[in-house]
Amino acid sequence: MLFLLRLVAAIVLIVTVAIQSKQAFARAREFSDVQETGNRSITLEELGYLEDETIQGVTASRSFGFHWPASWAVLPGNTVTVQFSHSPMLAEYSSMALDFNFVRIGSVPLTPETADHGQVLLEIPAKLIQPGYNSLTLEFYMGIHTNYCEDAENPGVWVTIHNSSSFNLMYDPGISDLDLSRFPYPFLDSTEFLVNKINLVMPAKPNLAELDALTRISAKLGQLNSSNKMEIEVISEDQAQEQERTDPGHLVYIGRSDHLDVLDSPELPFVKHGSNSRTLTTLDGRQIDPNLGVLWIDEVPGSADKARLIVTGKTDEALFLAGRALANESAYPLLNGQLAIIKSITSPTDTAQPLEPKMVLEKLGYEDITTHGSYQQSVNYVVNLSREWQVLTEASFDLHFAHSELLQSKNSLLTLSVNNKLVGNTRLDENNAADAWLTFRIPARLFKIGANELSLVMNPQLQSDSEDPNQCNDDHYYDAWVTVYSDSRLTLPTGPTVRKLDLGNYPFGFMENADLSGTEFVVPASPNLDTAQALAWISSGLGRYTTGEESLPAVIAGGDPVTVAQEAPFQILLGEPSQNISIYQLNDILPLSFIEGSNKPQNPELIPEVMPASQVSSIGYIEAAMTLEGNSRLVVTGNDAQGFKWAARALYDPELMPLLEGDLAILGSQDAIYADTILQAQDTRVETTSAAPALPEEGDYSNPSARWIVWLAGAIFLTTIVIISGTLITSTSKRKK
Repeated sequence: MLFLLRLVAAIVLIVTVAIQSKQAFARAREFSDVQETGNRSITLEELGYLEDETIQGVTASRSFGFHWPASWAVLPGNTVTVQFSHSPMLAEYSSMALDFNFVRIGSVPLTPETADHGQVLLEIPAKLIQPGYNSLTLEFYMGIHTNYCEDAENPGVWVTIHNSSSFNLMYDPGISDLDLSRFPYPFLDSTEFLVNKINLVMPAKPNLAELDALTRISAKLGQLNSSNKMEIEVISEDQAQEQERTDPGHLVYIGRSDHLDVLDSPELPFVKHGSNSRTLTTLDGRQIDPNLGVLWIDEVPGSADKARLIVTGKTDEALFLAGRALANESAYPLLNGQLAIIKSITSPTDTAQPLEPKMVLEKLGYEDITTHGSYQQSVNYVVNLSREWQVLTEASFDLHFAHSELLQSKNSLLTLSVNNKLVGNTRLDENNAADAWLTFRIPARLFKIGANELSLVMNPQLQSDSEDPNQCNDDHYYDAWVTVYSDSRLTLPTGPTVRKLDLGNYPFGFMENADLSGTEFVVPASPNLDTAQALAWISSGLGRYTTGEESLPAVIAGGDPVTVAQEAPFQILLGEPSQNISIYQLNDILPLSFIEGSNKPQNPELIPEVMPASQVSSIGYIEAAMTLEGNSRLVVTGNDAQGFKWAARALYDPELMPLLEGDLAILGSQDAIYADTILQAQDTRVETTSAAPALPEEGDYSNPSARWIVWLAGAIFLTTIVIISGTLITSTSKRKK
C-alpha cells in the first residue's frame, strides 16, 4: 500500500513538473532513475600520447591534458599515476613536481630507487577539475654535479615519462540545466572519454522537409564534433520506445507535428490534444502560429543521463525553420529555456566561402597557455583526424604567440614537432615578442588517421650575467615566459592540385563551399528510413570538413530530368537505381551503369575486375563521375537496401574512407571495400539493352570480354608452334642433303 501511495505521488509530481517547465525540470531529476557512480581510468596513450617522452636538461617541464565531460559531476577520489624513468646518476636534490591546472598537488624526489620505472600516485582535489580542458604539468629539477649549472648541456641528465601513466576519475553521470541555448550540449560532449551517441528518430516515410531538416542538423553535428567520436543512427519511433532505457544514446525527434507520435506523450506541456488533432502551444496555453518552428528539450523519461530533443512544426515550412535554427550557430544564444518558437532565421551575413578546413585550438577545447621559467618547457595538443590526407599539398600550422622581451635570442628557441617528427623552429627575439604569428609548413605525410600529437617545445633563456656563475639557480619565474594563444590553427589540405575527380579526393572533390551550399542530395521520390540513414551518415561525415555559422546542404527528389541538371555543381545521388531513377540519367558518364528498371549493372564483367569473385548477394556501389560541364556527381547505391547502406556508411566510417580511390568502389560487406579506376582505363564501353548476364564464377571465362582474349591467346600459340615446326623441318631437310 505504501508503495502504491508513493507511486501515485511520483506520477502527480511528474505531471506537475512537465507543466511548470524549467524550474520543475530540476526537481524532476530527483525522481529519475538513480545512476551509479562512474569510475574511469585512462592512460596517456589512450589520450593520444602514443610514445614515451624523454626530455633532457637541468630544468624542464611537460604538459598533458584531457577534456572533462560537461555531463559529468565531479566526485572526490580522483587520482593521477605518473610512471617515469630517469638517469641513475642524478644528484639527491633532483625532483619532480606535479601541477594540476597550475596548482601544485605534490612532488617526489628522483632517487636511484625510482630510476627504472618509478611511480607516483597523487590525489587530484575535486575543486581543481573543471568542465572542458584540464592540464597536468610535470616540472623537473635535475642535475648530477653539486652545482647543477655545470650540467646545463649534459646529455646524462634525462627523464622519461611513460605513456602508461594514467588518470583515475570519479564522476556522477547525468545531465543538468537542459537549455536550448547550450546546444549542442548534451548531445555533443568534447571529450576523449565518451563516444557521442545520437539517435535521430524519424517518421517511417519521411518527406523532403523532414529529410532536409535531418541533413542540415546532421551536417552541423558533424562540424561541431569534428575532432571527437560520434555514432549517429536513424531509428523509427517504435525503436525509440524500445531503446529509451537500454540504448545509451540521446534522442532527436525530427518530423512534422502530424507525423510524430511522441507528441502524444502526456508529459509534454506544449502540446494540446483534441479528439483527432494535436495543437502546438506556448507554455501558457496559447496556440502557436502553424508557420512557426518549434524546438523542445527535456530528459528521456526515466533516464537522468539522456536528453530528448523534438524538432517539429505544423507545416513543412515551420519544420524547415526549426531545422535551420539548429543548423545555425548564431541562433543558439537566442534560444532560451526548454521551449523555443522559431519565427525566422537570419542568413549568415558573409557569402559562401571556398572550403578551407581549419582546426582552431579553441574549437578543439584548448585555452591560452602561458609557460613560466627559464628552462625547457612543452605544450602538447592532440588533434584527431578522421581520414588520411593523401594529397600532394601540405598542411600548415599558424601559431599565435608572445614572449618576454628579456630573452637571449641566440639560445632561445621554439620548436614544433608532429607525431615526434621535427617540423621546424624559430628563435625567440625582439621581433616576435609581442603578438606574433608564425606559419609552419607541415608535410601531409606526417599525419595519420586518429590521434596526432602537435608538440611545441620552448627553451626561453634569459640574458646571462657574467658576474653570476650560478645564475641558472635563479628562478626567474616571472621574467621568462611564453604564451601560446588558442586562436592558433591547423589548416588541412583541401584536395587535389588538379581537377581530376577521384574517390580518393572525397570529400573535397564533391563539395566547394565551407557551409555546404551548392551541395545537393538527390533522394528517391519515395524515401524511407534507409534514405534518412544514408543522409545522416554522409552529411555528418561531410560536416567534419566544414566551417561557417550555418550548414546549408539541400535535399531534392529524384525522377525529373531537371533534377540532375548539368549546371548543378555538386550532387550526391542516393538509393537503389530502381528507386532513384535519376541514377539512370547518369548512365553515359558512370563507370558502372545500370539497366533501366532494375538494380543490375549494364557491365557486370567489370565487377570481378574490381572485387574478387564471391557468393555475396548484397553489393554496394560508390561511383564518381564528372559531367561534360565539369560538375561533380557522386552515386551511392547498391543492388539492394543492404548494399546501399554499406556504401553510405563507407563515406562516414573513418577506417573505410582512406580505402576509396579510382572512380568505382564496390562493397561486398559492411567492412570490405574494393576500389579501382574504370573509365580512365578503358576506351570503349559494352552496350547492353537486354538482361545482364550472370556474374562469372572464379575460373569461368564465359563473358565476352574474357572469351576473346582466350581465343586470341590460343591462336597466337598455335601459330607459333606451326612456324617453329616448319623451321625445324626445313633445317633437317637441308642437313640431310
